[in-house]
Amino acid sequence: MRGAGLTRRDAVASALVAAAVTFYALTQAGVDVAGLDSVRMRATAVFLLGAFACGAGSASDAFTERGVLLPIVSVLTVLGLGTLVVGLAAIITGGPEFLAGLVGGIVLLWFGATLRHLTTTRVKAPPTAAPFEAPRELIKR
Repeated sequence: MRGAGLTRRDAVASALVAAAVTFYALTQAGVDVAGLDSVRMRATAVFLLGAFACGAGSASDAFTERGVLLPIVSVLTVLGLGTLVVGLAAIITGGPEFLAGLVGGIVLLWFGATLRHLTTTRVKAPPTAAPFEAPRELIKR
């Protein structure tokens, strides 16, 4: 069993979320970013940064064969689905309010995941049996 704590993956996710927030803040301040002059393009860039942050910071111990490990994982899953919908709406409609919602959702997801990683003990997965070990055991009986 490992103790609670942050890993390099969490640091990468934090950097990606910081990049998304910084990018959003710069565009809201009126700073021109080459090639990203429309809300749709900005939403696409923020969406991709958020998606990469989600993949980089995900912990493999969130789900088990019995289902969800902690209630916070269920809450973050619902929040993630909502953020996905808002992000797609931002890309499709080009609405600045959807872009703001996308950034807010990404930040909330990052905060919740980081908090979970800091406060829960991670359990290593049990080793899996070799593919043909179980049939050999049946034959021995």
